[in-house]
Amino acid sequence: IIVATFSSNIYRVQQVVTAAEAVGRKVALVGRSMLNVFKAANNLGYIDMNHNTLIDISDINKYPPEEIVIITTGSQGEPLAALTRMAFSEHRFVEINRSDTVIISATPIPGNEKPIYRVINELYKRGAHVVYSALADIHVSGHAYREEIKILHQLIHPRYFMPAHGEYRHLFMHADLAHEMGQPWDSIYILNNGDILEFKNGTPEITGYTKAGDILIDGSPKSQIDGKVLDQRLTLSDDGVVSIALAVDMRRKRLVGRPIVQTRGFIYQKDIHSMDNEIIKRIKMFINKAAHSKQPLEAVLKSNALRNSLQSVLYSRTERRPVLLISIIEV
Repeated sequence: IIVATFSSNIYRVQQVVTAAEAVGRKVALVGRSMLNVFKAANNLGYIDMNHNTLIDISDINKYPPEEIVIITTGSQGEPLAALTRMAFSEHRFVEINRSDTVIISATPIPGNEKPIYRVINELYKRGAHVVYSALADIHVSGHAYREEIKILHQLIHPRYFMPAHGEYRHLFMHADLAHEMGQPWDSIYILNNGDILEFKNGTPEITGYTKAGDILIDGSPKSQIDGKVLDQRLTLSDDGVVSIALAVDMRRKRLVGRPIVQTRGFIYQKDIHSMDNEIIKRIKMFINKAAHSKQPLEAVLKSNALRNSLQSVLYSRTERRPVLLISIIEV
């Protein structure tokens, strides 16, 4: 049995552990956040279980499948979550088969429906029996209801109130509820992403704005995202790349041999020959013109003049601006 749930839902995890112990099953945890939250909760005494119930996920093959319960992350179909990797047979220790039951103890967060059902479909393809919110009452929201929120406001009586979590409409409805409970509007602060709320002399004030939003990670979390690199990748995906290599006799100011033109993702195969001829023709014209100028040929080639001339040819023929790589070999 594999149960996917939010790692922060400690009570749900406790329910699974208690049920597993009742039928003599061992429990294994999968997913970094599940392991971290469970460890913190257990250290604080929030988990009630026998000392020999929990086993490492690498030890599950030491027990028959009918003696194991796995609690995992990935209830929202996250691409790198443990359940997703299990569904696509990419997990190191868990392989789904026809004897398995997968319980997704969560409801889809709006916007996550497509990846969640993609994972469910893959689980069915592996032969698993899948139980999820559309088929059974296996999840109750962890979010507080309106009356529960009222209780909190009655207990706390905050001097200032800033609703958090959810879209702006949710924040406003929470703020409106607080006002109904006696909170003055001038002590309620509804912030947009990036707004800075700062306390000065005990009084809150929105003092500015900082950049907020998605954080892009390129490979390693330590790597810095370069906007120029992202722009180049976007251009590569849209318009492809053209690579040109040419050998030039700088002393005699002329081409040596025929330039080599290579393209990737730029034009169709049937159009490559004519495009190559057009590019080589433009290069020869450029070299001949530069040879008769007063400037050294090397300086002219190192300027952007050749690049601009070739980009003009490429755009006039295709209305596309590929990444252009020019390699000049001096002979």
